[in-house]
Amino acid sequence: MTTLHSRKESLPMPTPARSSLRLLIILAVCSLAASFAATDRAQAAPKRIQFARGASSAVVSGTIEKDSDGMLLQDYELTAAAGQTLRLRLDSAEPTAAVRVFCPGDGQSDAIADRGGELLLPAPGDYRIRITTRDFAAIPQTLAYTLTAAVEGKPKPAAGAGTDLTGTYFRDDLNHSQIEVKQVAPSRIEFHVLAFHGREAPNIGEIRGAAPLDGRRATFTGAGNTGDSRSECKLSFAFDRDAVEVTEEGDCDFGAGVDASGAYRRESLCAAPRAGAEPGDFQP
Repeated sequence: MTTLHSRKESLPMPTPARSSLRLLIILAVCSLAASFAATDRAQAAPKRIQFARGASSAVVSGTIEKDSDGMLLQDYELTAAAGQTLRLRLDSAEPTAAVRVFCPGDGQSDAIADRGGELLLPAPGDYRIRITTRDFAAIPQTLAYTLTAAVEGKPKPAAGAGTDLTGTYFRDDLNHSQIEVKQVAPSRIEFHVLAFHGREAPNIGEIRGAAPLDGRRATFTGAGNTGDSRSECKLSFAFDRDAVEVTEEGDCDFGAGVDASGAYRRESLCAAPRAGAEPGDFQP
């Protein structure tokens, strides 16, 4: 059961820190098909957070039970405008409880820590807020939580939004292969490639790294997905407005039939290429 309260005051929020989960972080390769199904269900029926007239915040609470696929998550959705600030606070006795935020277009933000934080909204539209766990190796049977959400400030164009290369880009294929890109400096990007081949229990190709940026082109050369120094993976990125053309060369240690090459279109202004990374996953 979920309860909803509203109130007007601004809320003290924890300082933002690094955190986690993709638009679809692959929880375990062996259960990839199950994670797709669970994510699709959550996206299909998020619970809407609405503020009472004159209020700028709301509180929702509930208890999530692990489903038949072993997943534990609950999605909420709220509508806000570009330039406003979203503030979140998650309270739970479960130490692994975490909150994630997905911007319009389904790109994950990395501005929100496990227990909350704030995000200057880059675009108008529906923002998806996910209550889940950060430890998929030991998912609890139930998770009780209280989420406080506030949207503050007047709508205005978000400074810098869409002017750099940051965003989540999707390829038009059966599984919507994606690339998360974050422009961390004028001459440097960080990225996370998640490519698929096949529909039922698809093979996967995944790699994270950083690359120098020369104008609107970047080239990454490093070890393949397994981190095996004997393999060399080369990925070339050619950006053009809200699109990127990717060329894969060498041995990236992807699954059978997986090729990251192709045209990707930016559908979200948010990206979290380091989210869900294990130590050693990210290649400088």
